[in-house]
Amino acid sequence: MSKKNLIIIIVFILLSLFWCFAPWLIAHCVAAETNQEVITIPRQQWAELKTRLKQQQVTLLTLQEEITMLKKSSRELMKNLNEAKRQLKTAQNELTASNCSLKSASMEIEKLSILCSELKQQI
Repeated sequence: MSKKNLIIIIVFILLSLFWCFAPWLIAHCVAAETNQEVITIPRQQWAELKTRLKQQQVTLLTLQEEITMLKKSSRELMKNLNEAKRQLKTAQNELTASNCSLKSASMEIEKLSILCSELKQQI
């Protein structure tokens, strides 16, 4: 065999191997990208966040009823209540979707807690 034929055979073998393994390499790369969007947390921490979120939701409903019963149509109270509702919805979406970091969801819950306490003080 001449050197030219040997080079052609080696190139052909390399191209054949690439052709066989290209779908596997592409699938592996796509799977690696997908796994980067997943957040894993302990179940206990997940349950604690869900419990805190439900408690805040109950607090918001209670405060809404108090505002309605007291017939305080203060713009500031309603503004704070709506802001708290928005924060609650944001926190629920972040926990459900799990696309945002756990730290962000926790910060939203903390903001919601602060808003609820401020709203309680104003009432």
